[in-house]
Amino acid sequence: MREATLRSVALAALLAAAGGTSTRAQAPTPDVAQACIYETNIDHTRILDDRNILFFMRDHMTYQNTLKDQCYSLKAAKRFAYGEASMHRLCTGNLISVVHDVTPGVLSRNSMCRLGMFVPVDKDVVDDLIGAADSPARKSRGSSITASPVELPAPMPAPPNGSEPKAQPAQPQPADAVAPRPGATDPSR
Repeated sequence: MREATLRSVALAALLAAAGGTSTRAQAPTPDVAQACIYETNIDHTRILDDRNILFFMRDHMTYQNTLKDQCYSLKAAKRFAYGEASMHRLCTGNLISVVHDVTPGVLSRNSMCRLGMFVPVDKDVVDDLIGAADSPARKSRGSSITASPVELPAPMPAPPNGSEPKAQPAQPQPADAVAPRPGATDPSR
């Protein structure tokens, strides 16, 4: 009897030293990235681009999942599927597949992509992410950098005799031109 009491005291001390954790699963902290979410808690999803998905939960939490790699055609297809998950959870590293409409009523799954961590985001961030994903600038495939022609400055006039030459701006040289080494003689002379 005394031995059983000593074991329970030792076990309690060990648990206290380990940070007071209990054997019951603790509820996820809302501001910490999650490795898994339960499928039954997912209300709906929103695909932002070929790498980011928002998961809107029934408890009004929203998680952003950045896939491990780019998932080609995810945004264009607008749909994805996931298979039977362990304990009805979606976890980091699980595969999703992009679902395409082949013909009316016929679906095709081709691209397989790995989920990343589920990072909680607040409503303001969700609005910003959706706004950025839907912006016209992002939809156009054009460059975000604009270029326009410029005119090079005119060469500076030669200095009058007896005065020191002024520094002149470098002039572009043709790609095949080779600058002579200092002290080298010109073979064409």
